[in-house]
Amino acid sequence: MKKKIIALMLTTLFLVSCGKKEEPKKEETKTTESTKTEEKKEESNKQTPQVEEKEGMKKTILYTNKNINITQKTDTINIKIPAVQVYKIEIKNDATAEYLELEKNKEYLMFTFNAEVENTDDKTKYFNLGNSEIVTNTKEQLRPNYSASEDIDGTFLGKVIKKGHYTYVLQNTKFEDLKNITLVFYGSSDDIARKGEQIKINIDLTK
Repeated sequence: MKKKIIALMLTTLFLVSCGKKEEPKKEETKTTESTKTEEKKEESNKQTPQVEEKEGMKKTILYTNKNINITQKTDTINIKIPAVQVYKIEIKNDATAEYLELEKNKEYLMFTFNAEVENTDDKTKYFNLGNSEIVTNTKEQLRPNYSASEDIDGTFLGKVIKKGHYTYVLQNTKFEDLKNITLVFYGSSDDIARKGEQIKINIDLTK
């Protein structure tokens, strides 16, 4: 139960809409549709840091993109990344620090992506998203913090869909230096051999 509460705490802002800005007054100069689209996207992702505290953690949200909607495929496995988030956490109690294997009263920069994985084949396939790694423009290569993640089981017994999220602790990166993150997923397999190709997905955090 505690794992579920902490996992929800670390991804809760995916479920909350970002604050809306007031609509500007109409001007005589016409704005193109492409410009409007870019302004809307920028408005949805760039936000005033939001702070919340729960389960012995202080969380400061720095960046949220709930409309990223990236899709990729490896063999019969479809992967969807609907949302990503970057935030800082500070752990306030010993129990939560011990559970997450992080230090108390120390601030950490975190990255989380939501995922939906579907097997489109009737045959059993294996695709372990928990083995995924990220590479940052600041030269960090990281595996998930599993205690802070909602792991997706890697065995797909036919045509099933599974959802979860993975969280990474950036040990040597400042938020102002973070420009992009590459997700690296290893291909799917069956009982005999690997079937799918490796997937790399670039997340541009400047948009």
